[in-house]
Amino acid sequence: MIDPSIWADESFGNLSPEAKVMFIGIISNADDEGRLPGNSTYLASVIFPFSSYSQEKSTKILSEVLRKMKKVVLYTANGSNYLQLLKFGQYQVINKSSPSKYPPLPEDYGSTTVGLPPNRIEENRIEEKRKEKP
Repeated sequence: MIDPSIWADESFGNLSPEAKVMFIGIISNADDEGRLPGNSTYLASVIFPFSSYSQEKSTKILSEVLRKMKKVVLYTANGSNYLQLLKFGQYQVINKSSPSKYPPLPEDYGSTTVGLPPNRIEENRIEEKRKEKP
């Protein structure tokens, strides 16, 4: 489901028309845990099947989405790129969910070794784990 409030979201509003379509396509193609492959060429082939976007063009569109939509993160696991929609569970109701076939966001997401900016949700989860340890 695409929440109607998306049209009033400033970050979404600042996307180019193609990036808006890609963002909505990412939402609609994500699995029940908000994950999907993060290869820009793959995404363009699924989201824009009747267009012949070059790898350069599809990478440019995905880069814009990642730059402006902070709750979409790109990460690498097992040598492949994946996307995680951090707020997926807040906007999607899955009645009979299936486990993701894609690896989860790494435990060290946001650390300097991964090179991605930290996010509050992941920091809270890590802090809760620390508190649980005796």
